[in-house]
Amino acid sequence: MKKVFLLILVFGFCQARSQFLRVYFKDKGYVKSNISLSDVQLSPKAIQNRTLRNIEFDKADLPLNENYVVALKNIGATIKAKSRWFNYVLIEGVSSEQLLQFSFISKVEESQKYKVDFAEIKESRSKNTASNLNYGLSRNQIEMVRGEILHDFNFQGQGMTIAVIDGGFRAADTGKAFDSLWINNRILGTKSFVPSSSSVYSGGNHGTRVLSILGGFLDGQIIGSAPKANYWLLKSELESSERVSEMDNWLMAAEFADSVGADIISSSLGYNEFDGGNGNYLYSDMDGNTTIVTKAADMAASKGILVVVSAGNEGAGSWRHITAPADGDSVLAIGSVTNLQNISSFSSRGPTSDGRIKPNVVAMGQAAANSTGNNATVGNGTSFSCPLVSGMAACLWQANSTKSNMEIFGAIESSATIAGFPNNDYGHGIPNFELALYNIIGIDEQAEQWNMSVYPNPILNELIISGSSQNPELSNISIMDSRGAIVFETEGLVDQNEWRIDFPFPKGIYVIRVESAGKFYSQKIVK
Repeated sequence: MKKVFLLILVFGFCQARSQFLRVYFKDKGYVKSNISLSDVQLSPKAIQNRTLRNIEFDKADLPLNENYVVALKNIGATIKAKSRWFNYVLIEGVSSEQLLQFSFISKVEESQKYKVDFAEIKESRSKNTASNLNYGLSRNQIEMVRGEILHDFNFQGQGMTIAVIDGGFRAADTGKAFDSLWINNRILGTKSFVPSSSSVYSGGNHGTRVLSILGGFLDGQIIGSAPKANYWLLKSELESSERVSEMDNWLMAAEFADSVGADIISSSLGYNEFDGGNGNYLYSDMDGNTTIVTKAADMAASKGILVVVSAGNEGAGSWRHITAPADGDSVLAIGSVTNLQNISSFSSRGPTSDGRIKPNVVAMGQAAANSTGNNATVGNGTSFSCPLVSGMAACLWQANSTKSNMEIFGAIESSATIAGFPNNDYGHGIPNFELALYNIIGIDEQAEQWNMSVYPNPILNELIISGSSQNPELSNISIMDSRGAIVFETEGLVDQNEWRIDFPFPKGIYVIRVESAGKFYSQKIVK
């Protein structure tokens, strides 16, 4: 009997020690009415971002009350993670019953294992075509969203900071695709939130492939969507196994991204099932308010960060819908299309369970160019459409850094191909970052100072363009409608002549663009 009883005690003790609990505190012990810079633990870059975009500090920015944390340690709790945003600690080693003695605890939740969707599926191949900027395999995916136009304007992410929350970044420290980031000190730092994996460069290479679409540079093979941005590499997932605290890891990584002043979080991860199938989320939980990772993503957005995530790869499966945190109302969820701009069968569909349109936009995630280190390859998944949009968003935001994250969010959505009539396959469609640029910075601010005029404006039935140049060059003239579709295109010389263009198009807003000898003139026109 004693042996049996001892086994029961040992078994019970092991159960207690293996249980991960989220312990929420009632307060932070803060009594001052106004929160000052000395009260928060944020980097100068984070404070600069908040000041630039008029985001006030609040109690979520305050650190945890360390007296509460110490009290838990004193009863044998091991602290696995801390959240200042939601005022909790993730602990192991004590039972829920032991915690009842503390009046400063508001509630206790049991954390479970989750299956993570890395939003990447079996690879395929695509054609390599030449490009003006030698994009190589990445040409189609960049040009589909008109990203090359921002790059031509030298908006390539300079001064913007992107936090990549992902799995392993194996070979990101040695691969040739990332040489330009290291040489120019654009990798600001790394941090692993996986307790058993201290290095972000160990384990898998999913994060590596994502980073290559953002900041990679292999001339003639692949050029990232934001090749001159700054990056934090944050590892929240161990790709080889499922862990209890993965959603908590994501939250900690997001809080860290906020503390170091990240402008954008790019994360090609999604959650919808528990490991083993017990306690799976339901579609009804994809309401923007249920999962801890969605709450974390929305909180990051409230701090001024543009949060861009994969919609998920569940479109052809029984789940079919988006995964968390793509259901967040302040989260830019990215679906996938093919190189022919058709929706990928695997791309997760909307709506959210409370009826909101998802994904928000789509980009090329099928046969998308990426790299594991030294050469370009291709792969499929919303893992790859997400960083494409994240990087272009950085280039767009660079053009007017005073804009808020949600203004950038809105500009991306409104530039997309079906912005006027979105659906739950394509969302608002494929973004047109050239059109978004014009909306963000104002047409006249970016136009080259040519002796050129476009009139009448508003237009009746004919548009007249006149210009002069001491050295006439062959020019391309194009007109886009409000959805980014080219409705007119021709060539001519910038000289003393006039172009008269019939304008039989419907009433609306258009953008005329003239390109000559590497210079650009753009103007918004109305009919």
